[in-house]
Amino acid sequence: GQSHILNLAVGKRCQKKGVGKQLLQHMVNIARIKSAEVIMLEARPSNTAAIRLYESIGFNEIGRRKDYYPAEKGKEDALMFAMQL
Repeated sequence: GQSHILNLAVGKRCQKKGVGKQLLQHMVNIARIKSAEVIMLEARPSNTAAIRLYESIGFNEIGRRKDYYPAEKGKEDALMFAMQL
């Protein structure tokens, strides 16, 4: 019943053109076709563009993983997001 997006990336030349939103919507549609009940993903708190995108599609923040990502100065938390399908 769960789908988890591990990686979603858009090259610099394609950013801010709706490509990321199309990719994410496509992944959500695939999860629905596969009968997932929830779709989840994580983002760095510093990645505000990704967070805005996820929230615009309907994802909600459900938690935080402390010190999840390696960062230039130590570790960075991961914000956890989920959307009911």
